[in-house]
Amino acid sequence: MNQNLPNYTDGSLVNLMSSIIHYFGGKTPYSPLKELPVSQLQGVENIVLIVLDGLGYNFFKTNAKLVDSPILEYLHSKITSVFPSTTAAAMTTIYTGLAPKNHGCLAWFTYLKEVGLISTIPPLKRRNYDDYITTKTIKAKDILQIQSIFERIPSVDSYFVISEKLKGSPYDIVVSKGAKVVGFTDFTDSLYQIHSILQKEKSQKRFIVQYWEGIDTKCHMEGIDKAKSHFVEIFTELSKFFTKIKAIKEKIVVMITADHGLVDVSKDHIINLRDHPELEGTLTLPLCGEGRTAFCYVRAPYREQFESYIREKLNNYCDLLKMGDLLAMELFGFYEPHPRFRYRIPDYILLMKENYIITDTMLKETRIQLKAVHGGLSDNELFVPLILFQN
Repeated sequence: MNQNLPNYTDGSLVNLMSSIIHYFGGKTPYSPLKELPVSQLQGVENIVLIVLDGLGYNFFKTNAKLVDSPILEYLHSKITSVFPSTTAAAMTTIYTGLAPKNHGCLAWFTYLKEVGLISTIPPLKRRNYDDYITTKTIKAKDILQIQSIFERIPSVDSYFVISEKLKGSPYDIVVSKGAKVVGFTDFTDSLYQIHSILQKEKSQKRFIVQYWEGIDTKCHMEGIDKAKSHFVEIFTELSKFFTKIKAIKEKIVVMITADHGLVDVSKDHIINLRDHPELEGTLTLPLCGEGRTAFCYVRAPYREQFESYIREKLNNYCDLLKMGDLLAMELFGFYEPHPRFRYRIPDYILLMKENYIITDTMLKETRIQLKAVHGGLSDNELFVPLILFQN
């Protein structure tokens, strides 16, 4: 396998969050980001972290010139996402300060042995159904078993700024614990809400996290090129926001980053499992993970057959990674695993090459054909920018 790898040592999203946690007096096993040592934040009273879902490093660099503002001047560094480069894994890293190995949220489709089903994380719904897997007795906190970043820094005045349509999901309730939750209607309104928070009188340091899914959604539905106009809209609004921030007397750092980037996928690069019945017959569960990083749970008597089929029929489209190899490579992170990590990682992962994806459908399941995808280790997926603005 000739691929990029996440830099959990000192150059990934988990290390960025470690810089923030350590600055605010919290603890985490991961080292701070090499490009953002804690000493660089000394004297800062407010940290605003804006996460733009889908803003890959290459996408940002390519399109920054389209914005009528020198936004490239604020580009601080190039960092890696996590593995897999999925919203579930990377956003939970941002919300907890831990790598996927430690927080256990690995991909959009995650098998949860404890409740016997495949879930979508976030928001914690059943795959192929629109209902939450939580009930009066099954709580999200018992499934996720994670501590939010806000709980790690209890002496800080924390805010979780989230879209009204996402606010209140079982997942978001858990990851926002310890923060004041503020809803917004659109991206412009989210910046208004942040500005309003920063103008309030305060007695302690503030930490504000905002999440916006617009770029990712646009790329998925229409392709990467069609997301350029939304990129311009966002950074035009951010430039106005920076101007307003300059007028606030307290010292503020605004950090902008992303969970992952994306790659376009064409129809002839989609491998459908129904066209490979011999392979499908070896699986215990439907494919989990993501189309770019497929999690395969294989029936024990058929593992040799599964491996042979991949080598002989799909070798040009994917790399086959065994569970043991995955753990030895520390692809998911370092240190102590999440209590349910060993049940959530698969027997094998199909890491797709170039711009290929592999997909399947459950009974009566409707899958939208996405124009752009993520989850792999390509440059466009794994690397994200860290943009810094200080007043």
